[in-house]
Amino acid sequence: MEYNIELCEENHTYKVNGMIKPSVSHKINLVMNGGNPIPDYAIDSVQKGTMVHKIIKLGFTTGVDIESIDERFKGWYDSFSQLKEELHLRAKCVEKIFYDDISDTCMTVDYVGHADFAAHLIDWKTGGLYKKYRAQMGGYCACASKIFKHTEFKVALGQIFKDGKKGRLVYLDKEECIKDFESVNRIYNILTSKEK
Repeated sequence: MEYNIELCEENHTYKVNGMIKPSVSHKINLVMNGGNPIPDYAIDSVQKGTMVHKIIKLGFTTGVDIESIDERFKGWYDSFSQLKEELHLRAKCVEKIFYDDISDTCMTVDYVGHADFAAHLIDWKTGGLYKKYRAQMGGYCACASKIFKHTEFKVALGQIFKDGKKGRLVYLDKEECIKDFESVNRIYNILTSKEK
């Protein structure tokens, strides 16, 4: 089945065929907050992440004019660029909007492609690395599995740094990530009364 997926970047919500659908991050945050919506103070973090991701996407597609990057984001871009060069990153897709009908979840997957000539699913992080990211990557595995088909792929967080030092990949256990997301999805369905 074909899906018409729309992302409203202002409030980071998705619509699939005109119906609002939860994102992977929304489900995780709702579960972590005991059924309460994401607090307002987290919105600044989302907006910062959105800007950094846009710059990274340009780095894979049309290229980036370094002079045009807002000074606040140059360090993160430098950190990413060094990692991209070292690992010979070659993208199949970047910032791919995807809907998984099995979990009824939307997502924007940062990077599906190759690093050091092996298939990778990577999510870029501009801050600390937290346990909740395992569940996030588990949700994203549905997208990567469809893109890579029968090819095995590695799951990693791409940590990049504000001060411009070279970024790094932090590898996660794919099966553990998938289990974490399945748990989050079950709890989310209970909290939102989708599962009796």
